[in-house]
Amino acid sequence: MYPSLSQIITSLDRLSGVHPFFGYAFLGFKKAHIPIGETTEFKYSLIKEEILQKYFSFDQVSGYFNPFKSTKNWVSDRYDSTSLQRIIADTFGNAFVREKEHHGWGWATEYVSELDSLRIALKSEKIPLLDLAVWFYRKTSIKSINEVDAANSLILRIITEFDLNSEEITRLFDGVNSYRSIDLSAEPADDRDILNIVGYPADYSSAYATMLSNISIRNVGPFGLINYTPSHRLNVIAGDNSLGKTFLLEIIWWTLTGVWTTYPADPLKSHDRAEIGIDFVMSRSNKQNVIAPYSRIENAWQRPSFEFRAPVIYFAFDGGVFISGPSVLSDQAKSPRLIRLNREQLWNGYSQTDFAGRTRVVSNGLLHDLTQWQLLSERYPGRLAVFEKALRALSPPEGRPLRLGPPARLDGDLREIPTIKMPYGNVPFPYLSAGIQKAVSIAYVFVWAHFEFFRVEDRQADDSIERIVILLDEVEAHLHPKWQRRIVPALLAALEEIAPSSLFQMHVATHSPLVMTSLESEFDSENDRIHVMNFSGADISMTSQPFIKHGTVNSWLESDVFGLGTARSKPAEEAISVARILLARSVVDPADLEKASRALSATLPEDDPFWVRWNRFCDYNNRRPTDATN
Repeated sequence: MYPSLSQIITSLDRLSGVHPFFGYAFLGFKKAHIPIGETTEFKYSLIKEEILQKYFSFDQVSGYFNPFKSTKNWVSDRYDSTSLQRIIADTFGNAFVREKEHHGWGWATEYVSELDSLRIALKSEKIPLLDLAVWFYRKTSIKSINEVDAANSLILRIITEFDLNSEEITRLFDGVNSYRSIDLSAEPADDRDILNIVGYPADYSSAYATMLSNISIRNVGPFGLINYTPSHRLNVIAGDNSLGKTFLLEIIWWTLTGVWTTYPADPLKSHDRAEIGIDFVMSRSNKQNVIAPYSRIENAWQRPSFEFRAPVIYFAFDGGVFISGPSVLSDQAKSPRLIRLNREQLWNGYSQTDFAGRTRVVSNGLLHDLTQWQLLSERYPGRLAVFEKALRALSPPEGRPLRLGPPARLDGDLREIPTIKMPYGNVPFPYLSAGIQKAVSIAYVFVWAHFEFFRVEDRQADDSIERIVILLDEVEAHLHPKWQRRIVPALLAALEEIAPSSLFQMHVATHSPLVMTSLESEFDSENDRIHVMNFSGADISMTSQPFIKHGTVNSWLESDVFGLGTARSKPAEEAISVARILLARSVVDPADLEKASRALSATLPEDDPFWVRWNRFCDYNNRRPTDATN
């Protein structure tokens, strides 16, 4: 048997109030058996070899884990000869006798009393002996008959190995604590599981991934427990308002990029650290499982900084756009692969001033770029043609395809502004309808990002882009029902025009049954998935539903995806609900029948299909609904 993962995490929490000297240096000196009142040769490398590397290191992770009282969860691999050496000499020097020329070290005569006084002055808790033993021997098999016996076995082992005497145990440790038991497991806890909970060092990097395979969110924001398992290509997220669709897209963006769009997700403060987390699985050829715990000390999520190689574009509900990728220019000093543009910056450009006072243009903006692509086509080969193809694919399903007109000037504005050809003339972009502005913006962002950052032929063969991730919130916003009925297939067609050699993983949030209707001819059950969010009591649940063709918009509204009782007005739905209760009865009070008939007559049209069943029921009860209205 071995200490369980939950026991290890519990023990680490109990070690968090102990000064690092007692967890590292004190035990290193005890391991070296330095004498009392005299000196013997001692080198700091022994602390590194016998304590830091043996108990606080992890394979393929630089530095050493620090569970003790500190603002840092990790210390560097030179900690023994830098910070720890200064702490020993400057803060705890009075507990030792030394001969510096010969590296001689020994305990002062009253070293235990001195260490205890320093512990109290530094507000360090006593060392929890059993919990320290749990951590040190987490991979050591324990032969015991029960949990109490296992605890005693670990305590005896650490006392023996470090030659702890009774005075040390009484004054520096929390006692033997033989009455405590520990939780056991048949297998030792895996290092990755521990790291996924305690967090990785800031410089940790692992093999890159190119696709999101799963997210599990525990006690964060509105979610108690949500599991999101996207498909390879198209993922449609549906659900009522306030269920967290946008919040889920924000977390997807963060798992892929490591940066929040605005505010970090807020964990539920009523839960402890072990109950809070964002776990996600990235995949390329091999899957990589990552757990991002929340640090209450740093008030931040502990996400490993591994590289997600695929580019990501996130179209936010407010018209802003976020772009991330290996070669994306930065709009933030600390985010070398990220551009964040609000709607104004997306249209008119964005620049920033560096530390030397120089202006650097992050984005020229849609208005400038489209004009340049038209007027300087040789300078920007291919861009205009690809943009026009993408815009044609995103055009309204009925009427003329959207096409660029010649640039024009607006009164009071010296810029050349692109226009769109409309039946009634060329319309400058600022005067276009919200729906057409949205289509133009999406087409522009796809083409601009593709040519500036994502194009495969501009990259090395071993660094090619295999997949692009697209996040789109409220895809139907500003669009006429005719357009909603075609928008998702149009997006897929536009992406095919722009980057035919790339694969796409799309995450699309919607409230529209017309969007669902548009998928009936496009949905691929092997590569696409529908995710529906609902209230389950006070909690929010998410289910992945099989795609079923419902045919009409009304049928989609009444499906499990949207959950309407009927695709009629609310008063009509209530009237039919009452009528259905009467239909189930063998005997009906004439007054109830008359009241229900009046409600139906007031809310349903004369040709509503429900009248067929209701009239037959009224005939059976010798009461036609027309009688009730006379």
